[in-house]
Amino acid sequence: MSANVLRTTRLAPSVGWTAGAVAVTVPAAIVLLVVYYAVGGPFGTLNDLANALVGLLSAVLAAQSARLGVPAAAVAAAGAGGAVMVVGSWLVVTGRAGWVLAGLVSAVGAALVGAWLLALNVVVARNGMLPRGLTRLG
Repeated sequence: MSANVLRTTRLAPSVGWTAGAVAVTVPAAIVLLVVYYAVGGPFGTLNDLANALVGLLSAVLAAQSARLGVPAAAVAAAGAGGAVMVVGSWLVVTGRAGWVLAGLVSAVGAALVGAWLLALNVVVARNGMLPRGLTRLG
């Protein structure tokens, strides 16, 4: 997504900043995971912290999208999903659960965020707030 798309939409600037933060944090988490499997060390913990940040930022982005007409249930699902993602990361970082259980917990949170993302794309497609190709990609 180009910066021009963000400038030409009717979204508040803070939404663009939050979306940009998510767009940077997700690839960073992926890179940290790859580096962890390649060299080990503290990169696993850094990946877990990045995943928690993705959950937190996703919940913030969902809250910001509420005024766009996204159903409240979808926004609530994303908020709960973000919290569940943070809990999943906390479980593995603190050693309270293994990485399999913590990963499953985080996956449930990501699924809840995904439900919000689907609802968001339907709403912005109906209202013509973003280009059609972008909503289809979403």
